[in-house]
Amino acid sequence: MEVTLKVLTKEDFTILQALLERCSDYFTFQDEEPVKPTAAQDLFSSRPEGIEDKDKVLLGILVNGQEQLVGVFDLIKGYPDPKTLTLGLMVLELPSRGKGIGSKAYKALEEMGY
Repeated sequence: MEVTLKVLTKEDFTILQALLERCSDYFTFQDEEPVKPTAAQDLFSSRPEGIEDKDKVLLGILVNGQEQLVGVFDLIKGYPDPKTLTLGLMVLELPSRGKGIGSKAYKALEEMGY
């Protein structure tokens, strides 16, 4: 199984929103409410005070060259200090859990230099 990462942009709102809705079990547990229709937009825009757009990276997790996201990483560079990379979120859709995809995605993340 090949796992790749794709830098997401605002043009990816639709596919990211679809993923977040497929991960509703996680978000309902975390937020105690259903996934909002603005969840993808909110994920792109949420960041700690003082963090610029360039320091926030969303990476979509893809399997075997498919276009549909199976997961996402939310990364913040230089937070809370300049030498730190914060993993704000890593989530996989339910059918992709327990198959080693998360481990492979994390390894791909390290190979990208994050």
